[in-house]
Amino acid sequence: SLTADFVHVGRVAFVAQSLDAKNSWLWNNETRAWEELGDEYIKPITDTIRMARKQLPKDLTKLPVFAAGAK
Repeated sequence: SLTADFVHVGRVAFVAQSLDAKNSWLWNNETRAWEELGDEYIKPITDTIRMARKQLPKDLTKLPVFAAGAK
């Protein structure tokens, strides 16, 4: 069993992060599955979650996205 926070960034990205902030995932709509992200995305996703909760001022952040038609 795993509990996570989810953030949907418009049509750009749907990400999740475990509550202990040790794991992050990106939803891949083509494969209909979660893909684990590297450690370089942990802080940006934590910041995005905090921005969504209005605990942090809105700012630019680095999130992974899938390019249309990219393989």
